[in-house]
Amino acid sequence: MKHPHRPSQQPLHAEEAAGIRGILRIVARRRGGPITARREVYNLITLAGRRLLVEALTRGIDNVKLAIAVGEGQSPPRVEDEALAEHLLSARVSDVALVPRGDGDSDSIRVRLQAELPRCAEGESQTIREAGLVITYGSGEGPVLFNRALFPALTRAADVDINLEWELTL
Repeated sequence: MKHPHRPSQQPLHAEEAAGIRGILRIVARRRGGPITARREVYNLITLAGRRLLVEALTRGIDNVKLAIAVGEGQSPPRVEDEALAEHLLSARVSDVALVPRGDGDSDSIRVRLQAELPRCAEGESQTIREAGLVITYGSGEGPVLFNRALFPALTRAADVDINLEWELTL
């Protein structure tokens, strides 16, 4: 017998895609020189990030500020994460752009967020292994860790520029 308050267990509509996916791309290069390292990893959307989306849809949110945070943490991402495991620093998102659809592209919507990490002081270095999109809004609510990704270690140094690009697909 079918329960009167539960939807039937039918598959998604043929034109509907499930969820939000995100890919973090990191490019490190020597100052003014060649690329020294690349990373490309999928992220995990946190429960706090999902709650923020619901809040934005139901109440609206103002004064949104986006940053990409990096850290040294090595623990695998979990949906319950509310912060990076070992936060080092954040870089404000400097560019937000809709990604144009190409031929044969699905009906998904993609947005690309970019940030550049500041360089370390001369003679210093840091190892980064995790990153997350951090959102503050309103009159200082947050920060909300929207998503989190873990990647093979990358060294941040005074002579290295690190560009972070997060692409979200809805």
